[in-house]
Amino acid sequence: MIKAILAILQFTNVYSQYIDTMPPIRPGIRPGGDMDTHGCIVSAGYNWCESSQICLRQWETPCSDNYNDCSDCLKRQRKGENIACPLDCNIIVDPAAISPMPPTLVPIHPTDPIYNICPDVMCMMYCENGHEIDANGCQMCQCIENIEIAQPVCDNLYVCPKVTEMYTDKLGYTTYRLSLQIQSNMNIRNIFAIYGDGNGNGNGKYQMYIPGAYQVDDNFGSNIGGVSQNIIDINPESKYDSWLTINTVDGDPNNLLSTIGIDFSDWSEETGISIDNGAVFLIDPQINIIDECVIGQLTIRNDKSDEMLINVQGKYLNNIQTWTEDKIVFRFNLQNGIPNDCTVWYDGCNTCVVNNGVLGGCTRLMCFTEDAPECRTYITSGH
Repeated sequence: MIKAILAILQFTNVYSQYIDTMPPIRPGIRPGGDMDTHGCIVSAGYNWCESSQICLRQWETPCSDNYNDCSDCLKRQRKGENIACPLDCNIIVDPAAISPMPPTLVPIHPTDPIYNICPDVMCMMYCENGHEIDANGCQMCQCIENIEIAQPVCDNLYVCPKVTEMYTDKLGYTTYRLSLQIQSNMNIRNIFAIYGDGNGNGNGKYQMYIPGAYQVDDNFGSNIGGVSQNIIDINPESKYDSWLTINTVDGDPNNLLSTIGIDFSDWSEETGISIDNGAVFLIDPQINIIDECVIGQLTIRNDKSDEMLINVQGKYLNNIQTWTEDKIVFRFNLQNGIPNDCTVWYDGCNTCVVNNGVLGGCTRLMCFTEDAPECRTYITSGH
């Protein structure tokens, strides 16, 4: 056994001596693989730099083959060419030093705005909503995905609607996340229910209306509580599913939610649902939600304008009293702010006849103040 171990050690020593005698491998070069005539690994981004006589990535290491001088190099960067410039290109010449004497190079202070010039293109990726910005104000290789959609001015007492654009990568559709922003200084603990109550005043004033929205197959979608990331990993289409909730978006693994009186079987991309006596609610109404509460997600065709109407109920901080707010409106894909199924539109001053989102005749009142615009009559939706 000892002889065997000694033999192994001896072989290892001989092998290490052999390795020590091997010539060094230049950067970007390895035996075999995808190499050009200079031995540079093209698939790894390496190219031959004649002036430096090495393989390098042109966006990491300056190569004078690619530019004439600092000015030319920086100009190429600004035009979007992904090349590295020498570090001394980040210094400027002091104009006072122009004389028979050589110019004095003055380093720019790191806080000087000129020093932090950002290239127009940081990475090879297109972002429909633009790029995230770093601490220096430069674009990052990360897309802005969520954009808040402007809603009419909100003067509600307790909560205001918020619509955030989540996904636009499903062809012909946009996915919106809906939430309620809780007004400050109202001593509110939470929102524990969104509901429809058609008997509120005998004429359906408090009805809840959910517009038609894209639905994923039952095996991968959900009606309440969102969809878990595990399901989305199995079926990526599930991230576009439409659902209702009270602040839970991960598929409700802890069974925090319940629903009553809502026939989700009638809900489809073409058909919305009107709720006269139903709700989505927290099983434990004491759960704290004190800033913003997500209440749903809808994926809607880009050629369709619509509204969602809900009523909400919550608890005050004392956990005894409850509060309610009715007829909260969320708007999507607005064309001039007018839903397609609106027939009478109030623009904040005058009332107009509407046909498929296009204004017709309007009253001609002179208004010194303007109210929030709203649709006052719909075709058949009942809201």
